[in-house]
Amino acid sequence: MKIVFLITFFSLLAVAQTTIPFERSKWTELKYNNFSPNKVEYLTDSLKVNVDSSASPLVYKLDQVLEVSSFDVILKINGDLPESKEFEDDSFFRLGLVVLGDNHLGAVGKLFAPKWAQELFKLAPDGAGLDKIYFFNIARSKNQLDKERINPASKYMFEKVIAVRDGEAQEVKYTLSKPLDTAALWISIDGDTTKSKFTTEIKSIKLNSIKIN
Repeated sequence: MKIVFLITFFSLLAVAQTTIPFERSKWTELKYNNFSPNKVEYLTDSLKVNVDSSASPLVYKLDQVLEVSSFDVILKINGDLPESKEFEDDSFFRLGLVVLGDNHLGAVGKLFAPKWAQELFKLAPDGAGLDKIYFFNIARSKNQLDKERINPASKYMFEKVIAVRDGEAQEVKYTLSKPLDTAALWISIDGDTTKSKFTTEIKSIKLNSIKIN
């Protein structure tokens, strides 16, 4: 009976795919206090981010929490970043999954936290908390591949380099080590530290999530 039950249970599991739209009304452009923001163009079938010694996040709140297991991103990148031996503070593209957890900002945090952190915690569903943003980076330097860290600017930002830039057009497919309960996307594309100028055009973002039929 146990074997039959397990076979039946796993047969009910399926993978659902969510394609993220690029309509302006679906996205929120945030700003950091001390940095010039990127310029964002909402095109018919893509989202184009123009970086000029600038940095600013793009946020997309999902219609419902998804148990994301993998994703597929297609990009077109023009321009460049300098190579680095250290963990790269600037990136052509970071796909951030805003994941549910036990952290709450609290009354004091709401008074003193930076604006971006306040906006981050607003992405949690009513009554829920957050773990952190899990960033998956595309880097410039090959020696960065598979490196990971908690961002020194915030304990709420984990980063892992999953790919290195390979030409102008690039598709990145990645499977997470475990599914993450994701409430929103937080995309970071920046060149403020290195005073770089480049353009990243996001052609497609698809999230694969686990569901029970």
